Amino acid sequence: MNTLDDTWEFVAAGDTLAVATRSHVNTTRTDLAVIPLHGVAPSRVVLATRTEDSGLVAAFLRCAREQLTA
Repeated sequence: MNTLDDTWEFVAAGDTLAVATRSHVNTTRTDLAVIPLHGVAPSRVVLATRTEDSGLVAAFLRCAREQLTA
């Protein structure tokens, strides 16, 4: 699974179950149901990189920090 669309294809085929963030469940697919999870404690997200990673990785880290602390 490389993209969110790939994930939805696997879910639709009955090959997997996906737990996604609220921002990722906006799908126009009528063959899938989105069921909110209630009473589930927040989880910790950890990001790790190599020191020699590119500027693109640094940009991703900045974006992730902004999203995770919003």
